[in-house]
Amino acid sequence: MEVDLSQFDNITDRVARAKAKAEAVRKAKQSGAEPAGSGDSPSAAPAAGAQDEQAAEQPGKQGLELIEFMPGVHFKLNGRAGRVVGTRYDLVTYVFDDNPDGQITADRFRLSHACAQGDLV
Repeated sequence: MEVDLSQFDNITDRVARAKAKAEAVRKAKQSGAEPAGSGDSPSAAPAAGAQDEQAAEQPGKQGLELIEFMPGVHFKLNGRAGRVVGTRYDLVTYVFDDNPDGQITADRFRLSHACAQGDLV
């Protein structure tokens, strides 16, 4: 069974987004149906519908595409080279090559936004 969790990508609070996703997966497993719009999280379903309406009003403008991060992947953030050392839920832990002892943990949503802005390659 495949559950479309992209409907929750517009929730900026990572804890609320993780809870909404977990609830959707739980309900999908119980009912065998896709959870689109049928959640106990009232803030998640209407927001996804509002995002669809905005995209329909503004052709060419689409929602933010979240990037999948895997350990060992190299990247450049604001001109600094680094690599991913771990992922957990929607969190990404990485280090910069010039400071391998300083681990940084960031939200996947924020890193995806940085990529859309051109700051992450």
